[in-house]
Amino acid sequence: MTKKGVIVVKTCINRSGIVSFAEIMEEGTTITDRSLLKKALAASYGYKFEPDLRAPKEQCGKLIIKLSGDAIPGIRGN
Repeated sequence: MTKKGVIVVKTCINRSGIVSFAEIMEEGTTITDRSLLKKALAASYGYKFEPDLRAPKEQCGKLIIKLSGDAIPGIRGN
């Protein structure tokens, strides 16, 4: 069986387009595997957005990761 479901990450970015804060949101997240949640959280810090010096100092939103099967190589359920 492979991991399937949704992980919702609250993500905040700064004017430079760099992720300054990220956390898993329980609401909307259907995956409970802690290892997979940690990998998703780490991956969210790897995103880079278009810089905008006129934007607010920090903007936050939701990053929704939908997994269907082998979306992340090497991760399999038991």
